[in-house]
Order: sequence, then C-alpha cells, then structure tokens
Amino acid sequence: MGCIDMDQLWKPYPNYIGEDPLLDSNYNWIFADECLKNLYDLNIQANIRFGHSRSLKAKNPNYSKPPNDLNVFAKVCGEIVKRCRFLNN
Repeated sequence: MGCIDMDQLWKPYPNYIGEDPLLDSNYNWIFADECLKNLYDLNIQANIRFGHSRSLKAKNPNYSKPPNDLNVFAKVCGEIVKRCRFLNN
C-alpha cells in the first residue's frame, strides 16, 4: 500500500491554472479508489496528504513549490475529500 500523492491523483499536476476541478477525467480515481478500498476493507482510517513525502521532495524540488492557482487547488482538495468520504460510506 502507500500514500496517494497529488502527482498520482491529479493528472494535470503540477498545473492548476485553467483546469476544471469538477472534471472527472482530471483525476486518477481508479488508482485512488483501489488504495482506499483496501484500507477501508481492513477497517483502517485513511489520511489524505495534499502534497508529497519529504523523500519525494528531495528527489524533485518542484514538489516543494506551492500550487500555481490556489482557488483551483482548494476545489481539487474538496473533490478529493468528497470522493474519499463517499467510498467510506
């Protein structure tokens, strides 16, 4: 298992400018859904990290940069939370 980082889930990563946070094709839901389903099946609470691990940041300094559109990023985060809550119900 492992963590789901934004570059794995948000397909336009690292770009947010001009992207539609409500467009399902902007997400890799299949990967995220399988990972979360495994956790929920084991009755393990999932934690969401809207960034990257320190080890990945060390390998790719671009991962340390803030999102280039905070409004879109906030909506993306909201969509991810809604999806994770839906899968857990």
